Order: sequence, then C-alpha cells, then structure tokens
Amino acid sequence: MKLLRNIAFYLAFYLGSIVVTSAALLAIPFGREVFRRRVSNWSGLQRWCVVNLLGIEVKLEGAPLSEPGFIERIRAVTDEYDAVFTVAEVGGDEAEAEMKAFTEGDTRLNSAYGFNFLYADRLTPGLVCAALAEWPEEDGMGWPSWAFENHDAPRAVSRWCAPEHRDQFARMKLLLLASLRGNIILYQGEELGLTQVDIPFEQLQDPEAIANWPLTLSRDGARTPMPWESDREGGFGASIPWLPLGEENLARSVALQSADPASLLALTREVIALRNASPALRHGSAACLADGALLRLERMSEGERIVCLFNFSPDPLHNIAIPQGET
Repeated sequence: MKLLRNIAFYLAFYLGSIVVTSAALLAIPFGREVFRRRVSNWSGLQRWCVVNLLGIEVKLEGAPLSEPGFIERIRAVTDEYDAVFTVAEVGGDEAEAEMKAFTEGDTRLNSAYGFNFLYADRLTPGLVCAALAEWPEEDGMGWPSWAFENHDAPRAVSRWCAPEHRDQFARMKLLLLASLRGNIILYQGEELGLTQVDIPFEQLQDPEAIANWPLTLSRDGARTPMPWESDREGGFGASIPWLPLGEENLARSVALQSADPASLLALTREVIALRNASPALRHGSAACLADGALLRLERMSEGERIVCLFNFSPDPLHNIAIPQGET
C-alpha cells in the first residue's frame, strides 16, 4: 500500500474494499481511461481538495508513485479537455511550500488556495502583504487563489468588524479581494454581505458540531440558505428551510439588492466587470505596502497601472500622499 499524503479528492466511489477517488484512479492499472471518461462527463465545478491532514491509500502495481508525478498525471488528462481548471486546497504547517510544489510550472495543478484569510481573526494590511509576498512573479512560480470565506469558516464580516461597520466593511473587503493578484473566490452570499447566523443545537445539520457540542463551533452558521426573497422561507417555498436564514440576512435578499443600484450585489457585479476588463487586475504584477491602517496595493501590466488604497480602520485617514498622475 502506498499512502499518498496531503491528497484527498472528492467524487469517491468503491472499488472492492478500497475507497478510490476520481484522481486516485490515475495511480492504478486501467484507471487512466476511467478517469478520462469521468472528466469528459463533468459539467460545472468539480471540487478537488488537497489537505495536509488527510490521505488516501491506493494499492499500486509496480514502482511507487511520487506526489509530483501523481499530480502531473492529473494535469495531463485534464489538459485534454477544454475549460477544465484544477485548484488544490492546502492547509497545515507547510501549506505555502506544498501549494507551490503542487502548482510549480505548467505541468501540475493550475492553482492552489490556502487558509491565509479563512481563519484569521483580524484582517490587516500586514496580513495581506505577507500573503501576496509568498507568490512573487517569478519563472516557474504557480498561481494562487484567494478566499475570504468558505463553507468551513465563519463569515468574514462577522469575524473582522463590529456590527455597526459591516456595510462599509463588506464593500472595502470586496474591492480588496478583486485587487489581489491571483484567482478570487466568492463564497455563496458573500456578494450580499451575509453574516454568521447563530444556529441552535436542535437545528444543527453539521455532524462535527453535533458530535462535539458545545466544544466545536458549528459550520452551519456560514452554510445557511441563499436568501433569494425576503420572506420567511427565503424564496425556497418550504415552510421550514433546512437551516434558518437569519432575520439580518433576509433583509439582504437577492430580490431587494437586485432592485437597488447602490447595493453590495450591484457593486459586486460592477467590480467583477472592472476586473475582467483590466489586464493589470487580472494577471499583472503586485506591489504591496502596509502603513498602519493603510494598505497600498499597486497592480501593473504592460500599458496599465492601477494604485489601490484601502483604509482598514473605521476612522477616516487624512493626508494620504498620492504621487502625481496616480488615481
């Protein structure tokens, strides 16, 4: 048995008594053709996680398979199809090194994202600059992906700012995310400014939280249904959705924000369009400077230069020096 540490891929099925995942098929005889058929039948997003603390055991015939070789087999197959993009999720003490190893060059995974922001209790200019500094624009360096929220972490607006500042902070956070060098990942409801919902024990769905109550923070608070409408059911039609939506989040419904050109949802659409139209924001270089509560982020590509200034404090900043010619 060969233990391929740090790799756990979803879309699992059973082969005899061994759980074999889609990607793990590449490590066994005849698996390549089965994996290729799966890729050809995919539609939408397929989530592949790469996690330090998990592993899969695969019975190998012949020589041991190294992790780089294993990952390169995955990339070789996915490159045979259009619009397949591979992203590794990496956590743990050696996350940065493993992310770079998994994405090095053009023959491994397309990108990787870690936990720089997901469990940070504060968002600071120094945290942003430190994260970006790990991914300089160098030959052979991989391409990062960034997320402020996901299904396992508390909502960022509830973690990072006081309730009275959430509306303004959600806008700043969106603009910051769109300015980072790398892929940006918006979690469901982040474009609405959804907050963490307090779920009582009797309504929990999260198995980990139920088993360890009350020692483990439930992930359900960030997994509440999308509030399409502002009624009690959130537009789902069921009298009782699988999780409570939260009164605060019902007031941020898609229906209400779609009708408001000044809403966070409207701003999200505008910012994504701006990023898509800007070579500097999409794939340009990045220079980051932290100065107290002020973050200066400069993005550059051939023929375009964008300077972004972010105030991480709820208080106004005065006398900010902007060199002539910058906007």
